[in-house]
Amino acid sequence: MSARKLSSFVCRVLAIVMVTNFAMLVGAQDFSASQHNQELKATLETCSKLSPELRWELGKATPWHRVRVIVQTQAAPDTLAIRLAAKGGHLGRALPLINGYVAEVQQAALLDLAIDSDTQFISLDRPTISLQQRYDSNLLLATSGATNVVGNNHLDNADDPAIRGYLDSMAKGVNGTGVTIAVLDSGIYDTDAVHQDLRSMKNGSDKRLLKHMNFVSSEHPTPSQIDNGYDLYGHGTHVAGIAAGSGYESLQSAAQVGNTYSGVAFNANLLDLRVIGAEGNGQISDVIAAINWMISNRVHYNIRVANFSIGAAVTQSYRTDPLCQAVERAVNVGIVCVVAAGNFGKDASGAPVYGSILAPGNDPLAITVGATNTQGSARRFDDTVASYSSRGPTLVDYVSKPDVVAPGTMIRSIAANRNALTTQYGLTIYSSNNEDVYMKLSGTSMATPLVSGAVALMLEANPNLTPAMVKSILQFTAQSLPSLDGSDALIKLLTQGAGCVNIDAAVRLATAFAKDADKGKAGDNLLQSKEATLNELLYASQDGSGAFTSQIAGETIQWGNNVFFSEGLAYFYDSNHKVTVYQTAGWQVSDSFTLTNGILVTDSRLLASGRLLASGRLLASGRLLANGQLLTNGWLYDGANNSLVNISAVQPVWSANLLDQSGLGSESAFDTHAANQKVMVKGERGRGFAFPLIKSETHPLFPRGNH
Repeated sequence: MSARKLSSFVCRVLAIVMVTNFAMLVGAQDFSASQHNQELKATLETCSKLSPELRWELGKATPWHRVRVIVQTQAAPDTLAIRLAAKGGHLGRALPLINGYVAEVQQAALLDLAIDSDTQFISLDRPTISLQQRYDSNLLLATSGATNVVGNNHLDNADDPAIRGYLDSMAKGVNGTGVTIAVLDSGIYDTDAVHQDLRSMKNGSDKRLLKHMNFVSSEHPTPSQIDNGYDLYGHGTHVAGIAAGSGYESLQSAAQVGNTYSGVAFNANLLDLRVIGAEGNGQISDVIAAINWMISNRVHYNIRVANFSIGAAVTQSYRTDPLCQAVERAVNVGIVCVVAAGNFGKDASGAPVYGSILAPGNDPLAITVGATNTQGSARRFDDTVASYSSRGPTLVDYVSKPDVVAPGTMIRSIAANRNALTTQYGLTIYSSNNEDVYMKLSGTSMATPLVSGAVALMLEANPNLTPAMVKSILQFTAQSLPSLDGSDALIKLLTQGAGCVNIDAAVRLATAFAKDADKGKAGDNLLQSKEATLNELLYASQDGSGAFTSQIAGETIQWGNNVFFSEGLAYFYDSNHKVTVYQTAGWQVSDSFTLTNGILVTDSRLLASGRLLASGRLLASGRLLANGQLLTNGWLYDGANNSLVNISAVQPVWSANLLDQSGLGSESAFDTHAANQKVMVKGERGRGFAFPLIKSETHPLFPRGNH
């Protein structure tokens, strides 16, 4: 059954169940066939305006049950409030960013609300959660390559002896100065004398945390609590420290702490946008409200990066999901949105699970980050993708995710004083005067701020990079993990994306881009024209093999060999292995191609008909990719005209909705004949079912049969 037929079938079943249940409950013994057909027709007409989980609500025999929804509508708020009140509903917070409102309605009123001509779409106001696994290790600057490029620029006059030697050991590189990272999380605590890691290293009285805001609609802390940093849960403070903590207290108390726990962009500014409550959860409407505020205030605070170490279940296409749409609006005004992939990469038995990316990480415009395990060493030869890290493809849209991975296991960073995580799980690694100062956590939540910090360094080096350029550079410079060598190419792509972030390489390539690259037109070379500068930034450390390299913890790390096309940018090599980066023409700029690890992703969807050969070449239906040149059915990148045109692709038939993540623990839902590789989907039989998989001549992840 096709996805379209399945959707129609589900709507009809829900309509029949809803009408039957409603008639029984209200005692309508004479419920006529004409009335039945009328209700059925209304259901089918409005089904497309309801997200899948709300269609599921309609099938329940509880018409008076109240649900919290987000209504995207053209109706005026007073009009909508009257309509809701007439059905026993209630109008809540306005979400102007998406022309929406939060509302509470009874199940029985959902169809009436959907059939209204002003209504554009209705989604469940899904819960969001912080994403942590509870462990970590502080090798961030070394293992990510950041040590090579961070420095004491703008901090030369720091007088504190505890940090003077630390700064003197650094070159005058980038450290995030002038760039603001918005952290949408559980809050950021920075109040007392032993919590100064988020202040300026140059002057401890200067705060880099510019403002605290609360958007958690279910909690009402006082203004004084918010202003002092309100993080009862403790997740957001830890995240902020990874992105931009200075390690100040660990330098002050080096003998007691035993390590330096600085973040990546340790002189960047921060904004605390609290969207997760004291128990580690919130609602997607809280996040949307925070994004709206962030967009409105982006110029005033120079907000260039937004960190989302949070997630919600994927229940609908990113094209209609209000959370994803809000993130897209932020990206479209120039804010780089860095999002956690999720921590649902394995089932209860420890077997890998595919299709477990969370929202808004399922949106193509976000930079979605998975987590690696460094095994406690700065060297990268033994790094693996963490077993908990969510894998692609995304449900519903089958977008190839994650985009990159980064260290996220056993990461040490700032602890909010006496927070819920340290209290419940004993995660404190250093305390002073009975106050938690540093703690350890693991998860894609921890990998995400490392990438946010890297983006801040890139934007300090070149402020005019667009979000698409930032994402493309991160992918081009990423390292394919040696631990995945020999793995199926598609499995590699869905597990690590382009590979592990290399901050040394990303900052160097960002610096190599022209300072006016954001104004580039189709066919323009986006790199600086001065060859000496490019040689110093990109080619000076080449080992003769033609590959770009970085020196990280004594290892030579190659990059630039996995991605040839990403986010509308095409990378081409000449006979001397020098690279040129072109801005391309056509619809690919918005619905871009990504070529990574030999897999072509077009219009954000996997190319299903291809056969991988070797050395980054893809043979698909007789079409050849070689040496960076794409030749397919007469369409090609024309080096003379600098144009790249449309390429057709076969879309795989994954039909998926993850409605209940408790399905992760249900062994009976999974087919055991697929080498323990699983895709979570929603089928006709109900919520949270896994799609049966088989090994076939196409691919072990391809679904069985013509569904």
